[in-house]
Amino acid sequence: MMLAAVSPLVSSLGAPLVPQIADLFEVSLSAAQWTLTGPLLFGAVSAPLIGRIGEGPARRGIIIAVLVVVLAGTILATVPLGFGAFLVGRIAQGAGFGLLPMAMAIARDVLPWDRRDATIASISISATVAAGVGFPLSTTLASISGVHGAHLFGVLAVAAIVVLAARTIPTHHGPRRSVDMCEALLLGLGSTAVLLAVTQGNSWNWTSLEVLVSSTGGLVLLLAWGWRSLRLPAPMIDLRLARTRSVLGAHMTALLAGASMYAVLVVATIAVQASTDTGGLGLDVFVSGLLMLPYSLAGWVGGVLAARSGWPAERILPIGCAWFTVATLTLGVASGSVWGVAVAMAAAGLGGGCAFAALPVVVVNHVPGTATASVLSANHVVRALGFAIGSAMAVVLIELFSPGSAAMSADGVKTAALVMAACGLVGVVVSGLMLRPHPPGSRPHAA
Repeated sequence: MMLAAVSPLVSSLGAPLVPQIADLFEVSLSAAQWTLTGPLLFGAVSAPLIGRIGEGPARRGIIIAVLVVVLAGTILATVPLGFGAFLVGRIAQGAGFGLLPMAMAIARDVLPWDRRDATIASISISATVAAGVGFPLSTTLASISGVHGAHLFGVLAVAAIVVLAARTIPTHHGPRRSVDMCEALLLGLGSTAVLLAVTQGNSWNWTSLEVLVSSTGGLVLLLAWGWRSLRLPAPMIDLRLARTRSVLGAHMTALLAGASMYAVLVVATIAVQASTDTGGLGLDVFVSGLLMLPYSLAGWVGGVLAARSGWPAERILPIGCAWFTVATLTLGVASGSVWGVAVAMAAAGLGGGCAFAALPVVVVNHVPGTATASVLSANHVVRALGFAIGSAMAVVLIELFSPGSAAMSADGVKTAALVMAACGLVGVVVSGLMLRPHPPGSRPHAA
């Protein structure tokens, strides 16, 4: 559970504070958004490497090393050295996103069958709930002591987790797995280039040479990574497993659900804190954080209902994606009302509780036990990329559809919310059509 708390802690120090970071460092909203997108991208790139090393006897060591990197990044973000140093610290914190699949892999290895699925779901739910609690906590601290003060709390929290991890993480005795650095570089550089084109397209101009080179180069690198991965006997992300219908469906749903969830968080944060002159609610960062509480409470409710429903995880995923669609549509029509934003956050919480409790269970039920950490890390990569794409596209759409030089407008918020609602709707279709409950007694781990 403590490892699951690292990822939402990193998120809570970014998502609700983006407008305040822009004001503090006197940078544009798009530039400040990189303090959220950068950690997500680094988390997506580093998670496969962490997952691969974590499959072997170095699991305990890599977990503690990652926690130390997160701690160092958080310390750097507390020091007033300018936007560049702050961004580097935030990006280093993104390594923590690779710890959630590690926590799930540990649960699968050490717990008996009758407790495994429920515990894995609980770990995922706890991450969703912790994010909802972390948002108001970080915004409260930011309103009292500023952005750097909020990160000082992060330093204390991560330091405590490092100490607990050193005491409690068990030693793993699995076989040592090698890492192909060429595969890692192709995946990391390709993902970075594609996301750079998505996030900077509005400022560079969508038809510019920079966007063309970045997007095309990124796709070429990802194709080269796929070619390389399929020719390795034991790749970091096994695309052969990803080609199976259920695993591919889980990855696609993770991408769409992740984009939908972060789009809701980003659009709501911007709309709440923006000036009333531009169509926002004009509320301070403290109230913005309080509006995240419905997300946390509903996330807990959604997770509990999903766990106690008795339904297969494959049937719960479409319900979660449907709630994301409801959340974004609500923001699209009622972002100018506090109650509208609160309802949207509650709907997003229900979606997160259902979807992110079910996703790891789906993956675990459809892959061999020896591939659990690797495939969970791959699913987490796709989810983190969805987070990054959703957060970036939300800002791009708001700026693109806001008139003149305005940072945002009511029309921009409405358009961004309605466009991103399509992600949730497609997630409903994909998860409903591609995922089928695994027949009892024929799960890969049993073989």
